Amino acid sequence: MAAVSIVIPTRDRPQQLRDSIESILAGDRLPDEIVVADQSADARASLPGRADVEIVHLPLATVGSSRARNAGIAAARGDFLVFVDDDVRAARDWLGQIVDALAASPQRTAVTGAVLSDAAGDGHVPSQTSRMTPFTFSGRLFSDPLFAGNMALRRSAFEEVGLFDERLGAGGLFPAAGDNDFGYRLLEAGYEIAFVPDAILYHRGARRGRELVRLDFAYGRGQGAFYAKHMSWSDRHMLRRLGRNVAFRLRRMPPALRGDRDALREGVYLTGLLSGTVGWLRRYGTRAGDERLPQH
Repeated sequence: MAAVSIVIPTRDRPQQLRDSIESILAGDRLPDEIVVADQSADARASLPGRADVEIVHLPLATVGSSRARNAGIAAARGDFLVFVDDDVRAARDWLGQIVDALAASPQRTAVTGAVLSDAAGDGHVPSQTSRMTPFTFSGRLFSDPLFAGNMALRRSAFEEVGLFDERLGAGGLFPAAGDNDFGYRLLEAGYEIAFVPDAILYHRGARRGRELVRLDFAYGRGQGAFYAKHMSWSDRHMLRRLGRNVAFRLRRMPPALRGDRDALREGVYLTGLLSGTVGWLRRYGTRAGDERLPQH
């Protein structure tokens, strides 16, 4: 089987990073290497030692999850590239499930797994998957099936489709939807995205209060920018997606008038969505940028 490299972008979460790596190392299947793309002050002290798995510390003087993932891709040696975030815990059979699924899939396939909550107490854990049955996505969709915090693909996919757009994603100018953009580009290039529910990661990033509201705005702003990036008057698919998203949020808004907090969050997301759409169009127009290169 091809060599397997795990890429983990990290920034200022040393204990969670260590817990994430230790959960991977406790698994039934081990990678050939783990590349930690480090945008923190210095995560090196948080890295556990392991004689049979090389843990590569890659210090970066940059900000942004897409930049970190792109740097990790360049530094990794494996032909199978697996991506996780620094605030997850891996199920014992996670790596075997996602790597075996990739190995058994056609060449032009990306694999994504389930992300479940591992948070105790109150708060909302974002970026969870609701689907728990296997499914293979292809063609044009009105959803975004790829989760960059739990995905695997061959290096050749990046050589064909390009890297993550560094304008999108946490820490970027438009701070979300980097994985949505990359997944859309894969599907447009004729790739399939296979969802494997048994490849499970547990997300510990519970948010509450103002932090959750800021996250809602960031998710909306990134998603709006993603829509705007791929808009075209001759191809109305993204315009339709934007319209559907706006209509969905508006239908959920009336309870906000009665002080419903979840409905108020929909309003925050919608504000971010429109802000990101207009912001991208003003800055870049439509169909902007060479997606084969990082965007600064």
